Amino acid sequence: MYDRGDGPHEWVIDPYQLFFKRRALYLDACVVETRQVHMFRVNRIKSLALLGVRMSSPLAPYNFRERHRHSFSVFVGNPPQRVRIRFRPAVRQYITETHWHTSQQIDDLPDGSFIFTVEVSEPREVGWWVLQ
Repeated sequence: MYDRGDGPHEWVIDPYQLFFKRRALYLDACVVETRQVHMFRVNRIKSLALLGVRMSSPLAPYNFRERHRHSFSVFVGNPPQRVRIRFRPAVRQYITETHWHTSQQIDDLPDGSFIFTVEVSEPREVGWWVLQ
């Protein structure tokens, strides 16, 4: 039983990968009925039952690195979109001292400000990051 925020749902899944991201534990798993890989936040799992069925091969093609390649934080799966944010000079140290994403690019502007560019699956995650 899993609570997505709109009430509990029940799925039969084939678990693929547990991973830690942004202070939470997640599970990539194939939903047997649809044969699609979904991500589950582990602390939202309310109950589980082992069915005793073993899969000899994955139900859906799965490559963790490729699946999460364009994820800025957690969300995956959508075609990547370019996000460009202009920052003022005063925040340069906070933005440039960390490598936030493999696609990130920083372009300096004549007034000391700079443009931070990434290509990500979910542009809203970059917006949420900026608002921190």
